[in-house]
Amino acid sequence: AGVLALQYMPFGGLFVTGGVTCKTRDFITGEKGAEQSFMNAFLDKGRVTPMLMRVPVFLVKGEDMGERGIKLKAIRMLREAHNSRMPSKGHMC
Repeated sequence: AGVLALQYMPFGGLFVTGGVTCKTRDFITGEKGAEQSFMNAFLDKGRVTPMLMRVPVFLVKGEDMGERGIKLKAIRMLREAHNSRMPSKGHMC
């Protein structure tokens, strides 16, 4: 994730999602005395570490983010198709 953050520079935030994030919260945050954690690995990038420290990391607790995303995409596609539809001859819509 640290290398990906260096590539895209998500200064608005890096959102870690999925059902496994709730189950591995302690590992991700480095709580409960974990020697190695996601955040340690995320920030362990040598001279570019200060830049990564400017990227906020958020844990998304919702386990249905994939379903929410595909629903939003489907709604947007439906609206786009509806708005770009040409009225047929004989209909005044």
